Amino acid sequence: MVLTATDMEPEGIKEENIVNVDYSLYDTATQTIQPTVYIDGEQYCCLSGLDPQSGVLGCGATPHEAILDWRDALAKETDHEGEADE
Repeated sequence: MVLTATDMEPEGIKEENIVNVDYSLYDTATQTIQPTVYIDGEQYCCLSGLDPQSGVLGCGATPHEAILDWRDALAKETDHEGEADE
């Protein structure tokens, strides 16, 4: 399953907390999905999906760290889906 940037827009994130990201610096999955990176308290979070419970979430001290954590979570999610298909 591949999500695209327009498939799911996160809910409840204030526009002023959203961080602009140059997705071209990242891998194909990140460029395709273009997860939302935002400030949450003292950390940055990266989310694809409607919310952290149903989507894929990564967090870190910087936007870059949040994206890397999100990529790890995405990889685990897609590996988990592959296991269910077997």
